Amino acid sequence: MLLGLALVGAPILIHIFNRSRYRVEAWGAMMFLQKAMQVRSQRIRAEQLILLVLRCLFLVLLALALARPIARWGQGAWDDPTTHLIIFDDSYSMQQGEGEDQAWKKARDTALRIVENMRDKDNLLVIRAGKVPRSLFAKPAYDKRFLTDLIEDLEPGQAQTMDLPKALDQAYYTLSRSALPRHRVYLLTDGQVHGWRVEDSKRWEKVSENHARLKVEPQIYVLRRAPDEDIRNVAIHKVYPRSPIVDIFRPTSFLAELNNATEDALKIQVAFWVDGTLQEEKSFDCPVGTHTVDFNYQFVPPPKEPAENRETASHYVEVRITGDDLSADNQFVYSVEVRHTIPVLVIDGGSTEQLWDSKAGMLVLALQSAGVYGDESLFTVTHLPIGELEDLDRQMLYTYRSVVLADVPSLSRNQQFALDTFVADGGGLLVALGEDADPEFYAGWYDQGDGLMPCELIETVEYEKNTEPFHPRFPAGVGAHILDIFDLARERVLNEVRVTQYWKCDPHEEALTIARFNQDPFLVYRPFREGRVLVWNTSLNTRWSTFPTTQDFLPLSQNLVVYLSAGVRSPINLAQLDTLVYAAPAKVAQTETGVWENITLLTPAGRALELEGEILGGEWVAEWQQTQTTGVYTVQAEGVDPQYFAVAYQPGEEDLSPMEKDVEKNFSESIVSRFLTTFGELEAAVQEETGVSEWWRWLVFSALVLLCLELYLGWRFSA
Repeated sequence: MLLGLALVGAPILIHIFNRSRYRVEAWGAMMFLQKAMQVRSQRIRAEQLILLVLRCLFLVLLALALARPIARWGQGAWDDPTTHLIIFDDSYSMQQGEGEDQAWKKARDTALRIVENMRDKDNLLVIRAGKVPRSLFAKPAYDKRFLTDLIEDLEPGQAQTMDLPKALDQAYYTLSRSALPRHRVYLLTDGQVHGWRVEDSKRWEKVSENHARLKVEPQIYVLRRAPDEDIRNVAIHKVYPRSPIVDIFRPTSFLAELNNATEDALKIQVAFWVDGTLQEEKSFDCPVGTHTVDFNYQFVPPPKEPAENRETASHYVEVRITGDDLSADNQFVYSVEVRHTIPVLVIDGGSTEQLWDSKAGMLVLALQSAGVYGDESLFTVTHLPIGELEDLDRQMLYTYRSVVLADVPSLSRNQQFALDTFVADGGGLLVALGEDADPEFYAGWYDQGDGLMPCELIETVEYEKNTEPFHPRFPAGVGAHILDIFDLARERVLNEVRVTQYWKCDPHEEALTIARFNQDPFLVYRPFREGRVLVWNTSLNTRWSTFPTTQDFLPLSQNLVVYLSAGVRSPINLAQLDTLVYAAPAKVAQTETGVWENITLLTPAGRALELEGEILGGEWVAEWQQTQTTGVYTVQAEGVDPQYFAVAYQPGEEDLSPMEKDVEKNFSESIVSRFLTTFGELEAAVQEETGVSEWWRWLVFSALVLLCLELYLGWRFSA
């Protein structure tokens, strides 16, 4: 707006270009009027100069008024028109304390007193600061009754944690639209340091820049509303199964990771629930720090109808603890797919007519012998030669959890694309290399590290006669999360396995080599988007090794296929605000009355919602984004079993440690005006604020006075 000052030159230019221009004509009587003309000319020039100055001053004052200048001086007062902005710490740690000593209750009472002290010209905004800050209303509110009722109805925070930099950025944006001359921000929190993101210096630099850009600098007060009593807290960090796949053929060990964030050991009760039913309860003396409690449970399949072919069933387990002072993080729900069978497609690089002579026959036998439950097997194996899979596509692969390529020379572009998509969506792939493998094809599939393959093939290596064959070596500690059949506390060498030939390869920098032949990789693993890929650098039959005839082949091959099959196409365990995605094969969504139009979603609070979906890439897909409430979300659809999704808190918020004094000092020197503990301290701090005044009204008034004076003088001078 200050560019308007350039308009001051307009009256001057008009004055210059519109001056009267006379042509001098000599005539006899002119000499008698000469002196009178000089006197009148001087008076007219003075009058024009006065009017010019008035017009220029009018434009100067008008331009300054449009720029809305402010000034700061003196002491503040409650009757200055003020925009108040309250930021509630919405993290679940605000539930600590009981009764009147609860952090949330104390914060809410403070907010009500702020509303009570508002003057008639004041207005107020409220932001709940969670992982994503949320304004309770769009425009500043003046109605004290409305604000009082709204704040009284606020429930304790359920957010995973507070993200204060985000909350302040939103507060600054909101305040930038306020026309009042004074702004105050009140952060009502329990004083916990976790939500401040102290370690993220770049974000705080950005917050400081936004703070400096504000025309009216807000006073920011942090009121710590923590309980007066010391709080003892043990939180459940996570719950997870020890095995990558949970099935009906063996008991599963579930681990509950507990964190005692206090200074002393605490005795608690730990309960284990399955599908809402209590299964086991333990008493546990939880030392300071992180520790695990385990529970064993075996899922039993329900009675089946003869025509039913169930591959998986959705269940959920829950761990609950009692005995500490903060209940918000005492429950943790974990959704689990229980496998009744794992469908595996084995693609043979040769013929499958004679199982013993095929390239993958020994692997097929090993998988078919796994985990018999009655007449069932853990793996449902489909064994086909590559020549019968010219029409291999994503729709066909969707019915399998893992695919094995047994010495397959090469694949067509369509087959390669189908496998890329299958793995990227959460499938598993085991690539076993043998004598027929085409190194040029697999080099293209590696694609300089951007492709699916976790390593680049170099050459085949053969043992020399009269020397010792190669033996697989499993280094200590490497791949322990993949190989749960071996004790990898120390290196394990399979001396009974004799390998005469293998493919030497160069692993990608992100790949993990979990077994070797001397110094060359044997088993190379790498995640690929949502799925998993593993390369087995020798044959699966006895052509290159004796591995298939040894006792370690069966458990190792089963272990690897189980791990590869454990990827999840659509995540079923989510953090707060993660998008819940329900996907089902298009053929499942097809009923006698047509394709599903919607499904029912039951929230943790028991509310039933209708979700619409659509067919995308051969799947019927529906989404739900409002997952801020932790607990179990149940999807019910026509003709299929319920699907459970679990939303849980993430670790970190259970640490109730307050901010240290030196950190407070750093913030006080940059952004925060005061750190306070009582409302009395707040009132005293407000009285010490620097006054703020806007000048634009006075400038407009002065400009109007000058305009009137200019009009009056112009009339007088022309009379």
